[in-house]
Amino acid sequence: MTGIVLAAGENNLGIDAGFNQTVNLGDYVWFDQNNNGIQDPGEPGLAGATVKLYAANGTTLLQTAPVTGNTGAYNFTGLTPGDYVVGVTPPAGYKSSAVDGGDPDNNTLNDDNGTGSGTGEVKSLPITLTSGGEPTNDGDGNNGNLTVDFGFAGTGSIGDLVETMMAMVYKVESVKQASLESS
Repeated sequence: MTGIVLAAGENNLGIDAGFNQTVNLGDYVWFDQNNNGIQDPGEPGLAGATVKLYAANGTTLLQTAPVTGNTGAYNFTGLTPGDYVVGVTPPAGYKSSAVDGGDPDNNTLNDDNGTGSGTGEVKSLPITLTSGGEPTNDGDGNNGNLTVDFGFAGTGSIGDLVETMMAMVYKVESVKQASLESS
């Protein structure tokens, strides 16, 4: 708006200007060792995950956070209040937890907010961020939401190795037993 001129002592109460404080969004990517969708005590952060911030449509890329370190923490700062989607691509050898926490607007700490399964990028549902309206139980005041977490389970298997070792133990025990019986 331009061209507003007021003389000394004059008031114009019909013009308003609104200001919003910026907000932040983040939290953890973790190794969900028991694949239950909850970050249980002792479950470590997942290093090497790529975290991206999208517009509410889930396709327009807005920002990419630094790859997660050992703590698995990520944080997008200086955001305009609005709707966003978070996407996480885990490092090789991990897939999304079997249990999803669902709506990231539930503001629940330490639940898996990823949707879908598989080893590729996993995205949250849209989350709405508002100035002064975010949870205060997450450690960053009411202008940030640090409750959008992502759990990933390992994709590896040790089945063949265990079976082979058990077969070897059985064979050794059988030889011992046969040796004892013959003496």
